[in-house]
Amino acid sequence: GSPVGSPVAVDATNSFTGTSAPITLVASLSDYTFGADFTPTDTLTYASSSSAGLTYTVLGAVTTVSIPVTSKASGMAYGSTITLSASVTPAAAGSIRFKDNGSTIVGVGAVTVNGAGAATSVAFTPGVGSHSYTAVFTPNDAVAYQTSTSGARAFTVNRGVFLNSVRPKILGTPKVGKKLTASVGKWSPTPAKYLYVWKRGTVTVGTASTYVAKAADRGKKLTLYVTAVRAGYTNKTVVSLAVTVK
Repeated sequence: GSPVGSPVAVDATNSFTGTSAPITLVASLSDYTFGADFTPTDTLTYASSSSAGLTYTVLGAVTTVSIPVTSKASGMAYGSTITLSASVTPAAAGSIRFKDNGSTIVGVGAVTVNGAGAATSVAFTPGVGSHSYTAVFTPNDAVAYQTSTSGARAFTVNRGVFLNSVRPKILGTPKVGKKLTASVGKWSPTPAKYLYVWKRGTVTVGTASTYVAKAADRGKKLTLYVTAVRAGYTNKTVVSLAVTVK
């Protein structure tokens, strides 16, 4: 609705068209709408007219955010923490949010980029399985710069492995009628729970943390199998030394 530049004369040499002088536009949160008004020289023969509007969008500068870099190599065992790092070009003010398979990572907020346009996430523990990490840059000045999303970084987390440094042991007197108690030994990391299997030879005779020796056990060997269980870890079973029931 406001004049842009000076009026441009039209004549037959340019097919009765007019071209404006170059116009410098700036990025804007709203679109431009251009129109053309024709004013005839011979107002007795011709009437003035106005064109329909032409909507035109001017975006801010293009930004490019790098594919995230992980602090640990793909294929790590579950239980370790990692950080993600990325940078934006040009180094515009803003923040980078890291995502996994397109979703926000729980506990990992947006990080303000530094003067070089770089940002590193807080440390977090990724779950077991396959991940696809991306970085999304959001500029502080949404008029001058565009938002951008990086390519994906594939990352795999394997199940953790238990370490048993002291094997399970059968506590108590191995005698008919006596209660025997399972000592789980020493594990790292600490399991969420233990599973127990008592065996007379190859026959399972109990699945609790304690076992009362039976008459059928007299003269036989009892062994205790302890299995460590924890989310994100592969179950591990360690067997005790055998005891002979009297």
